[in-house]
Amino acid sequence: MTSASSLADDAELLNLNESGATSDEWVKDLSESSDSASTNVGNNNFEKVESLSQRWEGLLGVRNRPDPLLDWDQLYNLKNQAILRKDTRKMFEGLHNCKIPAHEVESLITLYCKKRHVEYTTGNGWLDIIKILLHVDFDPSTLYNVFYSITTKYIPRYSDTNGKVYDLFRLILQYHDPQLCSFLDSRKIQPHHYAKDWFTSLMSTSLTPDVCRCVWDLYFQQGDPFLLFFIALSFLQCAKDKIMKLKDREEVIDMIAVSPRDMSVDDIPDLFDVCVVTMNYTPISLRRDFHCLLFGANLVDDFTDFPLNRIICLPVSAGEVYKRVIDLNVNAPVQLFNYFVIDTRPHNIFVNGAILGAYNLNGQLIIDEPENFRIAMTSLLQFKQNTHPKDHICFIGSGDAEEDATMLMVISRFLQQNIANISYVDGGFKAVHLMLKEMNALNKLNNHLIPEKCLECCSKGGEPQLSMMEKMKRAVQAKKEAITTAVSGMVESTSQGNFKHAKPSDRSSGKRYKNMQGVFTINNSESESDGDEDMGTGIVQSSKEKKKWSDVIKQPDVFKYFEGHEVFQDKSHTKCYVVVTYSHLMVYHNEGDGLVKLTAQHSLPSIVRVTSKKKVPEFLTFKFGYENAFGETQITRVHCFLLAKSGDCAQAIKQVMNRVNDPNLASPSSS
Repeated sequence: MTSASSLADDAELLNLNESGATSDEWVKDLSESSDSASTNVGNNNFEKVESLSQRWEGLLGVRNRPDPLLDWDQLYNLKNQAILRKDTRKMFEGLHNCKIPAHEVESLITLYCKKRHVEYTTGNGWLDIIKILLHVDFDPSTLYNVFYSITTKYIPRYSDTNGKVYDLFRLILQYHDPQLCSFLDSRKIQPHHYAKDWFTSLMSTSLTPDVCRCVWDLYFQQGDPFLLFFIALSFLQCAKDKIMKLKDREEVIDMIAVSPRDMSVDDIPDLFDVCVVTMNYTPISLRRDFHCLLFGANLVDDFTDFPLNRIICLPVSAGEVYKRVIDLNVNAPVQLFNYFVIDTRPHNIFVNGAILGAYNLNGQLIIDEPENFRIAMTSLLQFKQNTHPKDHICFIGSGDAEEDATMLMVISRFLQQNIANISYVDGGFKAVHLMLKEMNALNKLNNHLIPEKCLECCSKGGEPQLSMMEKMKRAVQAKKEAITTAVSGMVESTSQGNFKHAKPSDRSSGKRYKNMQGVFTINNSESESDGDEDMGTGIVQSSKEKKKWSDVIKQPDVFKYFEGHEVFQDKSHTKCYVVVTYSHLMVYHNEGDGLVKLTAQHSLPSIVRVTSKKKVPEFLTFKFGYENAFGETQITRVHCFLLAKSGDCAQAIKQVMNRVNDPNLASPSSS
């Protein structure tokens, strides 16, 4: 926009009319002249960017999506519409050669707010993201879909000041660099003071546009939203020497905030190599347990009050400890790191059942005999340095909140010495004992010879004290059970019959199915069927061979796996695992005692359609088939699943399919 607004225009901009909307005539007037107002950019300048736009459409799963701008009320009546309009105009004052004018950007943000039922606020990062996208040659429809995908998949929730994302980032910083974390804590500098823009705008305000596009490109290729935490961690560690030399608090904050600006495009590949390695040297429980808290669109409301800031260090699950320490399978893949387990329970309890290879450091000594505790701690650290220098320290207590108060004191003493890679077992020995008991594998514990002397074996049960992480996991399970009940009604309304073919005319028009532009769609109807399609049987001839689930997920071709229930036409359902490999989608049914049975296996190219329910997004319907010689789509199999992480499952399939279809993307093994 080249003309300056008058005082009258500015007054109009900041005042609401009787209907609660700001004057939007400028949007409607400009729509007729937007084509002539835009400036065409030479192909030489945008040759590389155009390929980038095509790649991002595939990576973000927005290719061939319908135009969202065709289906909205065209009313500019947001609560903060005047602020949005003012901020949009201000952003365009410094932009040149943009094919999409300011009024269309305002329309995109307005529609976005209405669809997600959120309000625009100045500085929330949205316009900063769009500012980068404006130079990647998207049309308005694709720009909206790309922006929507980025903000829902890669922007953590609770990114406002004092949000949970910053509490988790501090735990990650403490895990990998306790010295730097302690330095910032001593000056009362919290992550939201310097990293807010990094998380809300995906670093777009802290990097030059070219560097930012390069970072996003690799970020989307990796497809793991948690990588953002490790990019931020790398920014901090690169500037560590400069940070540690400063004394003034405000100088430290300012220096950290602008430190990424020193990076060039050539630095980014090395940066990501470091980030990926660091992420792989972080407990996998971080991504598994916290995903639903920060990135889960389905279950997020259950954890708004989760007190993440009360956790002393990163928690790891009993399952991860089993995989890294207890399961001594010689055929298991080599772990990048192992745990040096320190058991803080009293010695008389420790000797009657403990994790094999754990070392006892009685936490009660820190209160009763502090000098003896200091000697024991020093000796244990020296032993670790001599025998297991690369192992990460993992503490384990009893699992009782009161008894584990001494464990927290011990952890605090270790952290005071700036010892890196410290975590604790969530749920303590109770959780490990219960897991092994359910697996009928208590014999894998050390010195567990006389059950009558084991405190957990002698426990009469009762109502257990739940850790914070366990409460979160049980909330997820409760939500899954509630959804299972709701889905039964949906399955009941599904009609029976033969599958019908799509017409060649539907194929040529790009609408093989109702309301469908691509493989992944959202169904707005209450029933599972979309009208012309009927639901078939849910199971193929299953394998008779039973396998250990722990062996299945260790296979090198496994990309991601998801736990849930398979739902059948007769309303019955069974616990299952959906495994996404680099070539197939496989379905395993739970057979108990840690065993599973393969019941279905489909190649990824045979996926014709994946549908999620709008009201119950955890309910996914997969339709498999092929295209015959006449161009008709033949449906051969249908599977319905109830998955707590349905969005992650769909995203994983998209990522693998995009890699298969686009030879320019990195190989699967690289991610």
